[in-house]
Amino acid sequence: MQSDFVLNRAPNLTRSGRGSRIRCALCLRASGIYRVRERCSRRHGTSLLPFFANTIMPNLHLIATDITTLAVDAVVSAANRTLLSAGGVGGAIHRAAGPKLREFCETRGPIAYGECVMTPGFDLPARFVIHAAGPVWRGGDWEEEEHLASCYRRALDLAREANLASVAFPCISTGAYAFPNELAARIAVETVRVHPFAGDVWFVVAREIDLRAYEVAWPKDLPFSVESLH
Repeated sequence: MQSDFVLNRAPNLTRSGRGSRIRCALCLRASGIYRVRERCSRRHGTSLLPFFANTIMPNLHLIATDITTLAVDAVVSAANRTLLSAGGVGGAIHRAAGPKLREFCETRGPIAYGECVMTPGFDLPARFVIHAAGPVWRGGDWEEEEHLASCYRRALDLAREANLASVAFPCISTGAYAFPNELAARIAVETVRVHPFAGDVWFVVAREIDLRAYEVAWPKDLPFSVESLH
């Protein structure tokens, strides 16, 4: 269990008693690792990040480009639940991949918010597309944060299971679905950084507002730089 993974590497938490273990495990199950680290830092006076220092983590990159042009193992599509996106990043990926992608997706949906499905990339430079059903922002009281974290986590689960080496993410749910940009970027970075996927993860931005959101969310111990293919 991922909760045991965290707690077994945080001896100050396990020594602090049964109540602390229960609270931390509940935070993890309810909100994802990014919130466990945040809440437990406040309650126990420590960050869980150092306990992941010797584990496998992704290599994080930030790039300003068109995600449909990237020759990575998989690009993530910000999809709706039917997987048949017509607008935004999802629509752009469908158009670039060609009609075979839509035909393939017609037999794979619908899926729940926070879930992902992997398909061939067809005419894309990327080998695969991972379709992530991002949440619609409704004020924060409908588990939107948990569903968004799940999109990033489940996408990397699929990439890891398929032995992929590189994944590119768009800014999921920050467009028409109105998810707050800085919150979305923080969830993306925090969730991806502690995932055991051992490859390269590219956060792809196309708008200035998303770039600034990632600048705020970027880990302080990593250099912040924006790559570009243009």
